[in-house]
Amino acid sequence: MQASGEGAVQPKLDLLRTRRVFFAHQSVGANLLEGISTLGRAAPVLVEGAGLEPVAPGTWRHARLGTNGAARGKLAELRERMGAGLGAQVDVVLFKLCYLDVDAQTDVDALHREISDTLAALRRRFPHTRFVPMTVPLTAAQRGLRAKVKRALGALPGGVAENARRHALNQRLRADAGPLFDLARLEAEDALGNHAEVRWGAARVPVLAPGNTRDGGHLDTAARARIGRALLEFVAGLP
Repeated sequence: MQASGEGAVQPKLDLLRTRRVFFAHQSVGANLLEGISTLGRAAPVLVEGAGLEPVAPGTWRHARLGTNGAARGKLAELRERMGAGLGAQVDVVLFKLCYLDVDAQTDVDALHREISDTLAALRRRFPHTRFVPMTVPLTAAQRGLRAKVKRALGALPGGVAENARRHALNQRLRADAGPLFDLARLEAEDALGNHAEVRWGAARVPVLAPGNTRDGGHLDTAARARIGRALLEFVAGLP
């Protein structure tokens, strides 16, 4: 009997078993790994830590990167870890920021430049490794009576301004050359394909779909499995 979701990724198992992956993340990344671990034989071997011992084919090494709220520190640590030898040992490097790294005051253009410059430098240094960023994860927007009161007073509900900045950065990442795992797009869609967004003036701001979370920032069990499976299939499909 197959584990839940295994059939969807079974045709790509052979390719997945040849790939050596490093995933730099924080808590939402841990959610994705938890989802991947439920996929039975479809799941790669997950090993925590970013040491320099050889990475076996079919293994995903992973480690929490930096401190939330300090995006530039995370980029510096990624450069450090790759330069220490890990960059030459893996086929794919997955990198994501946390929603806490982008708030309502973030200079989106400056942060995008630093992400782009970091990835460009790493790709030049390690031409045989695929460096793959993810879009910045979203949070749920404030709902209910408090949100209505804020709007009536001309104020924004919680989460709108922050997600607007995240969306602005994500749009820049989507326009860049190279592979990208669009985590934010998947977070904004529930299991039925409904898209969660709020209006901000004339703009529509994507937010974490209420059906994908219990605490407004992290993925619930079903979303972890669904989006984790999507990440697994994405990595299997990389050229």
